[in-house]
This record gives sequence, C-alpha cells and structure tokens, in this order.
Amino acid sequence: MQPPSAPGPSIRSDVRLTFLGAATPTLEGADLLPGRSHYLRGPGAGGRVADVPNYRSVAYRGVYPGIDLVFRGDEGRLEYDWIVAPGAEPSRIAMGIVGAKSIEQEESGALVLTTDAGPLRMARPYIYQDTKAGRREVKGGFVRLDQDRVGFSVESYDRGAPLVIDPVLTYSTYFNGSG
Repeated sequence: MQPPSAPGPSIRSDVRLTFLGAATPTLEGADLLPGRSHYLRGPGAGGRVADVPNYRSVAYRGVYPGIDLVFRGDEGRLEYDWIVAPGAEPSRIAMGIVGAKSIEQEESGALVLTTDAGPLRMARPYIYQDTKAGRREVKGGFVRLDQDRVGFSVESYDRGAPLVIDPVLTYSTYFNGSG
C-alpha cells in the first residue's frame, strides 16, 4: 500500500490591521462563558495553569479617546465592533492594512484585500445606534484614507448616544499537511 501523496505547497499570507494614532488600550474579557479551561505549559506543577475563564469576546478599552474595540468570532467570521461613546469622534479611527497586495472598494461598500492566499472581504459596516424606539441605522461606510489606510465616514447621528460601527471580516481557512 502506497502512502498518500503529499499535498502541494501551502500558501500563507499574513494580513495585519494596525490602529494608527491609537493609545495603548486596556484589554478585558467580555461575555463570560460557562466552564473553565486548564492547560499544561511544561513539566511539573509549575507548568499547570488551571481554572482559566473563557469569554465570548475581548474588549480593547480606550483605543482612541472615547472609542473601544470589541472582537468576537461568529461562525467562520471575525467580527469586530467599534463602540463610539457620546461626544467621541469616529473619524479618529484609522486602520493601517499591512500585508495585502491590494485594497479595492466594491460598489456595495465592501473592502476586498487581495492576498497570496486569496481575497479577504470586509463587508460594508453596519452602523447603528440603539435608542428607546429601537435600533436606528446610521448611513456611512469605509473611507480610503490612502493606499493602505482605511477609516470610516459616518453621516448625521445623535452625538449624545453611543454609536456602533460593525464591519465583518469574511475569511476561509484551508488546512493541509501531514500533522
């Protein structure tokens, strides 16, 4: 019996978002999940890590003045929300995109980042405010600041209430190899 043939070379492409002009945020887990995790990080009792809480999301508090960033995974998508406090300025958000061969903006308002491993698509952000009358959509979307920097344009909204900017990154991962 012959062993299966080895797969072709894998393609790896790293893309990073940097937050230009950002402060050093405070990180905290959000939405505590039931259960705890335990890890072995080496031999002996000193290598045990026990009773580690699990969270649905991680919040970066104070990325920009009055602006937090919350990340969470959702069924093959990396979701992140910018939470803009009352009085804060959403135009301060500036994301540098490192590692993409090109960045294109579709008519739909989505961004497509071309990489060696395939496209990464960032859907047009859903921008909204939660009010006493319910959720109110705010017009806006991505704005190209230059060749590799992106921010957000936001039309008129109630500056006395929090604003949420909710883009979604769609990606696929393919695993191969013998291990």
